[in-house]
Amino acid sequence: MIRAALVSAVLVLMPVLASGQTWRSDTGDTGGLVYASLAAPEYSLVFSCNAPSPQRRPLMETEDHETVLNAPFGMFVSVSSQLVARNAAALLPAATLIADGTGYRLPELWFNELYGEWMVELAMADALFGALSGAGEMVFDAGTGQAWRYPVDGLSEGLSRIISVCAGAWVQAGQALPPALGGVAAAPVQGLMTPRIDAYLRRECEAPYRIEDRGIAAHDLDRDGQPDRIVDWAGVICEGAIPRPYCGAANCSIDVFLTSRPGEPQSFLGVGYRVTTAANGALGLRFGGTAGACAQGQCDRVFWWDGSRFRD
Repeated sequence: MIRAALVSAVLVLMPVLASGQTWRSDTGDTGGLVYASLAAPEYSLVFSCNAPSPQRRPLMETEDHETVLNAPFGMFVSVSSQLVARNAAALLPAATLIADGTGYRLPELWFNELYGEWMVELAMADALFGALSGAGEMVFDAGTGQAWRYPVDGLSEGLSRIISVCAGAWVQAGQALPPALGGVAAAPVQGLMTPRIDAYLRRECEAPYRIEDRGIAAHDLDRDGQPDRIVDWAGVICEGAIPRPYCGAANCSIDVFLTSRPGEPQSFLGVGYRVTTAANGALGLRFGGTAGACAQGQCDRVFWWDGSRFRD
């Protein structure tokens, strides 16, 4: 439902998010699901989608079993509870996204207690996404007397990218591309391997290798708009004399290949890792460890890229 008449009234009292900040997209393939997301500064507003991975591994095995799944060619709009606090009804019935002065009333948002955020699902072909792709101004009106203006730098490109990734995964899963998405370049989901990583693994293994168990993931850690790669050696099997050359009794090497920093990867030790947000809002990595290391607080550190190095 269009609510353009409300826009001028809302803008008078509207808080304005910092200008000059950009939207950030991330994609990944866990082996169970393909993920793609586009996040506003501080992750207060996120567009995201998921689809079956071409690897078709069980979601329990890949730890995706608690993920909220969208329908084929669906897209979630999520709003942080840091932006709009949870209410008693756990529903937001009157939220609106405004693109260049035209309002698009969202279906009722529900509060996801597990994620701690508001969510609603739309079709990728919804008119809202077409409007946002060419918008010079974007406003989110929560329907509670609060509204926020968002930057649009990176919004159009990011939406195109995540829709392409998830639509491509659905096509690979056997779903027909909806006619309304006929203009979308439904890119087939590419493997996360790159020539740079392939050469590195062959050199370190001194033999052929295979990747298993979420061995490679993609996240934009250096905030340059391109997905970086994370290689967990726990998921790399070398087919030479030493199957796991970079794993000890507990820890394994975890290498980060940044697109903005060619050459050797940035290396860490840990028992797995989790992609999370640092205190400053930057995307970062938290590494697991032994019971002793975690008892000393080592597992609470979040490492983020400051433009020249990882710091916590």
